[in-house]
Amino acid sequence: MGRTSRKRRQKKKLNVKEIAEYEEDSLMHLKSWLLERNCSSVNNLVPFNFHITGRGLKTLKDIKPNDILIKLPYEILITTFTLSQSDISILFSKTEHYSAQCVLSVFVLYESHLGTVSKWYNYISSLPKYLTNPDFCTQKEKNLLPAFIRDYMYEFHKLQNEFQLLIRSVNNLSLHGKDYCPHCNLHLKKIITFEKYKWAYYIVNTRAVYIDEIQVEKSQNIPVNIKHQNNLALAPFLDLFNHSIYSTTRATVITLENGNKFYQITTLNSFKSESQVFINYGSHSSLKLYVHYGFFILNNPLDEIYFDISDIKICFNVPTFKLNFIISNNLQKNMAFTRDGLNYNAISTLFIIKTDLPKSCWSAKIYGNSFTLEDIASVHNLAKQILSLKKVELINHLIKMRSFNHCTQSFSIAISLIEEYITILDESYNNFYKSH
Repeated sequence: MGRTSRKRRQKKKLNVKEIAEYEEDSLMHLKSWLLERNCSSVNNLVPFNFHITGRGLKTLKDIKPNDILIKLPYEILITTFTLSQSDISILFSKTEHYSAQCVLSVFVLYESHLGTVSKWYNYISSLPKYLTNPDFCTQKEKNLLPAFIRDYMYEFHKLQNEFQLLIRSVNNLSLHGKDYCPHCNLHLKKIITFEKYKWAYYIVNTRAVYIDEIQVEKSQNIPVNIKHQNNLALAPFLDLFNHSIYSTTRATVITLENGNKFYQITTLNSFKSESQVFINYGSHSSLKLYVHYGFFILNNPLDEIYFDISDIKICFNVPTFKLNFIISNNLQKNMAFTRDGLNYNAISTLFIIKTDLPKSCWSAKIYGNSFTLEDIASVHNLAKQILSLKKVELINHLIKMRSFNHCTQSFSIAISLIEEYITILDESYNNFYKSH
């Protein structure tokens, strides 16, 4: 589920009033549409633009632990079965396999094309027109992104591959003269453009909820070959909830005695009346939040800044026999700086590099967690050099990124993320002294 950025310093601050005026009608129409469909649980939730988190949901009553936050009739969920009832289902060739995300993306794109004719218009019109994932940076901006962001943007490669698959499907329809929209007779290639598909793909990526595959109604009768698991659904209004690492929720599909099914979210937290209500998207670092959802949160305890053997070798020599031990024990994987200092693999690797103890003692030290204060001090002395290297790298990236004028909001968030990473390194450095 995507959101506006939570950032310390925004180069271009959003005008909250403008956003509210632009979105208020569509969100209230969506709420009214849901209330007409037995979604009474949304009655005490109000869309609201918050100063820090942007668009979210405010509660009009106190919420206690184990209260139901939202309860949606199952037919309100948009699944691959929903698409199978749509005219655009003709696009999906029986000889090809498509991901559930691809199928839902095409549905969102097509229903957006239908406009007010769409049965789902009230939901589609509530979706943001612009997203802030790094894929929405310009190409020049992407070239300035640090490698750790660019390397993590694997979603974009899947997106391109699946778009090419869709174009093959359109070409197959052309052979039978069925490559036109049955609603307006527009050619499908003018409807399913890469930019439109990219928008729809990230709408699904940022908003889809996971449901048990067997709960996808009549999934065995869906005339689309779904590869991998068929466990995604779009849940209107639910995607307005913002993320908090401190929120705990439970999602379930329930069936009443009359056979009616509902998808509901139960909270284990409490919220005061007139306050913002949060859910938890999962245990995600700021990097993952930015790449997948288009925002990050400050002071995220899950953030780690990784370094590898090549960084270590820049700072000091590593004897081959020590390097072999490190690699054979997989200690070189996911070495990182945290706000508190170093993670386990980083401490263990740097200890091996620094120690004068015989090799026979190494395993007992690292697996018995029997590091002395002297050991930790030695490790931190090595770590300071690597930390300085990583900080210089980030500062150099930041200087280049800040020099880019008229940047997109996506790129502005990336700048703020680098600033946050530098702060993490500073906190990590300070904790080296506190631990001695």
